[in-house]
Amino acid sequence: HIDLAKSWFRTADEDILAAEHEMRYDDAVLRTICFHCQQAVEKYIKGFIIYFDGDFSYTHDIARLLNELKQYERE
Repeated sequence: HIDLAKSWFRTADEDILAAEHEMRYDDAVLRTICFHCQQAVEKYIKGFIIYFDGDFSYTHDIARLLNELKQYERE
């Protein structure tokens, strides 16, 4: 599961990179920056759930995913 989790983290890193690239422009599109940041957070959470050998809901709801991640808090 570690390789799969790392894959999610790499993809999340790419979303952060895309947001950072967009921020360099004077006419940066805030909606695009926010979208990539939201996507990165979602992928990081899903990656951690996978790392802990768990299953996550197929949702974009970050609050719901964080609730699912809480069960692994001690780890």
